Amino acid sequence: MKIVKKFKWQILIVLILIVMAIFFADNAARSFDTILNFAKEMLIVLPPVFSVVGLLEAWVSQDKIEKWLGHGSGFKGMLLSMALGTMPAGPLYAAFPVGVSLIEKGASYRNIIVFLSSWAALKIPHIMMEIGAMGLKFAATRLLLTAVLIIPMALLIEFILLRTKPDKVEL
Repeated sequence: MKIVKKFKWQILIVLILIVMAIFFADNAARSFDTILNFAKEMLIVLPPVFSVVGLLEAWVSQDKIEKWLGHGSGFKGMLLSMALGTMPAGPLYAAFPVGVSLIEKGASYRNIIVFLSSWAALKIPHIMMEIGAMGLKFAATRLLLTAVLIIPMALLIEFILLRTKPDKVEL
């Protein structure tokens, strides 16, 4: 029973695929292909991410993370988090292990939220494509509004997290 509880979502997905295969074979085949493609993508992306996390753990001390991205880092820490989030080109799910590692080393929640938000919305390679597709005026306006709103959003989320359950916030 412990195994069923532990893997309940995976079991549910398999059951849904079986039902789809019986009643909607074409949709089940497309769904299964999507799952396989996503799994292949994760197998390509995650090993380098885990390598980066391992290097981060080994090369960057907890004192430095607490100084640069900790609770006392202030506005500079948020700007550094934003800059770090704009550089990578990988998918957002690759940022979560990095975020967990940074939290474990003493980074504040607000800085992790800024980092993840920047990774999702401010990546430099995506901005270049957006300029080409939508034009400079649109891209600059979206970039400015997004960058300006990430910081108050991060502060609000951290406030809510720490105010509602300060000892219950888990990774």
